[in-house]
Amino acid sequence: MPRYIKVENDQFTIAANRAVYGWWITWEGQPGVGPNQGPLFVMADPKSHQSKEVHLVTYDLTKCRRDPSTGATEVFYEYGVRNDSAITATFDLEIIDFQDLMS
Repeated sequence: MPRYIKVENDQFTIAANRAVYGWWITWEGQPGVGPNQGPLFVMADPKSHQSKEVHLVTYDLTKCRRDPSTGATEVFYEYGVRNDSAITATFDLEIIDFQDLMS
């Protein structure tokens, strides 16, 4: 069964007509959770009651690997968020983790 994760954070903001890249997700340091999550679906979810309409685009979700000799979790996921709106927008993240598809 896919797992839905909502990351609510009042600090997620992005200026009008700007993009942020290099945000990443990892399950590093969580006991009993393997690094190979996914496949993942990640979406920037605009917060309610903003002063104007907000259009956010989540793009280039990639599964990445580190050198396991560093002691860090080998697998992590990276993505970007673009704000195609006329205002600075605040948002949360929605993640659907299809971990049940991993063998």
